[in-house]
Amino acid sequence: MSEENTVTEHDTVVLECYLCPGDFLFKTLSFDAGYATESSIPSLFDDAVLGMIVGECKVISLSPSLLDFIQLINEGGNYTQLKLNLKCLKKIERFWEFSENEKISYAST
Repeated sequence: MSEENTVTEHDTVVLECYLCPGDFLFKTLSFDAGYATESSIPSLFDDAVLGMIVGECKVISLSPSLLDFIQLINEGGNYTQLKLNLKCLKKIERFWEFSENEKISYAST
């Protein structure tokens, strides 16, 4: 798996969140990987998304704090999991890895 297709810190991601069972699309989140808390998103989303590739899904268990975040009243405990689908990934320009000529060219555009 190449790094260009894998979520790493600082990449911007778009996650679709589905309530399970039932695969009901509940919420779409966008944030910079590794910095979810700065967007008021629980850090468990960072933990889940790092290393994923576009189109990959992960399932996480719904905890009371996660229910609070998604503002869901789960009467009867119908929903037990949240399926995360990595819909989109935008890689950050890693300017610190550029050669001097690339840095000059990038700065002048």
